[in-house]
Amino acid sequence: MEMNVYIDLFAKFLKAWVDEDRQTVGSVGKCIKDRLQILCDAIDRKEESLGNKKPMKKRQPDKVFVKPTVEQIAEYCKARHNGINAQDFYDYYESCGWVVGRCAKRMKDWQSAVRYWETSRKRDNKDARQTELDFQVRETNDLRKKYGL
Repeated sequence: MEMNVYIDLFAKFLKAWVDEDRQTVGSVGKCIKDRLQILCDAIDRKEESLGNKKPMKKRQPDKVFVKPTVEQIAEYCKARHNGINAQDFYDYYESCGWVVGRCAKRMKDWQSAVRYWETSRKRDNKDARQTELDFQVRETNDLRKKYGL
């Protein structure tokens, strides 16, 4: 009998999910999360009404992201001595809605994004130095061939 309750709740959840909010990728993700929370709450209530002593644990809500100011970014970058322009960082993420990655997930930690910019910058500088070195080696080899050295 208990299993039928879960199946009914899950079927209602799926029908509601299919019927609503499938316009954009972002709203589908939010819709799924919201509906799963509703389903978990309904199961908790049903278990409590059936007399089970251990309802399912409720998930802690995600920490709400607070957009940093340019001054906060500048202060953090100065403390890390990374040379990242705080205004460029702010403008970049402001233009893309403070989302990260290919899946456009909402940013959770802007300090982590600054650290990622640091590693990207180091990688880009290393690649640039290697390209310059490769150019110099080729140029030297060309001159050796030209003058028979």
